[in-house]
Amino acid sequence: MNLFFLVAIACADPAAVAPSPPHVEPLMIQIEQTRTCADASQTAVVATTGQGNDQLVALAGARAWLALAEQAVTNEQWESALTCAQGGVDELGKDYKRLTDIDDTKLKLRAVRDAAAEGRTSDAARTLVGVLHSRLALNELLLADQLAK
Repeated sequence: MNLFFLVAIACADPAAVAPSPPHVEPLMIQIEQTRTCADASQTAVVATTGQGNDQLVALAGARAWLALAEQAVTNEQWESALTCAQGGVDELGKDYKRLTDIDDTKLKLRAVRDAAAEGRTSDAARTLVGVLHSRLALNELLLADQLAK
């Protein structure tokens, strides 16, 4: 009699034996940062399912700086674009990427300095905005496991 009972349990549909717990979405936290540059302000948000930390705050801040820099480029305010984009680069700091990532932005930063010194402010601003874009993308790869999908 015991053998039959064991066989019956082994053949039963697992879903019928033990109902699965209901799916619970992880709590999402939004980190909001506002930056101001040249009389303009932008706010950016980073969503995470973990706890907020300095890296996520820097990511949100750098995204706000990027929005300001892009707005300044659109308005052909080159000095403002340089200031705003540099704010984003500074906010991300040196630990913005994984050790295995290939990154040529240091070389591009030299090109920005050269262009600015030669008076080619629009070229310098556009290049620096590109550097910030690249570093943000690398930073998002670094923090991918902390960012909400």
